[in-house]
Amino acid sequence: MASFNDRRLVEMPATRGTISHLKARQIAADWHGGQGSALYAFASAGTIAPHLEHEISRTMPEAMTKKDQRNLTQLQRYTTRAGVRGPVNGWSDLNWGR
Repeated sequence: MASFNDRRLVEMPATRGTISHLKARQIAADWHGGQGSALYAFASAGTIAPHLEHEISRTMPEAMTKKDQRNLTQLQRYTTRAGVRGPVNGWSDLNWGR
């Protein structure tokens, strides 16, 4: 299981143009299609399944506003850069106070 102590996870959001872990989690939570979806697995545990990028692409046509399109594009960029990974220890502690 990956952890926020892993160098790759800690340094990743520092790159210009990459959204934070929290923002990525928020976007996935807003767009997942239920517990069986790769977006749900990412939102709940930080898991990046091999088919997550495809699922995000399939979701794009549902994005009605430029903001939604931008968010999904940023999420896709984040997941592509992070690469396939299993659950991340501490992921569920990323909380935005909903």
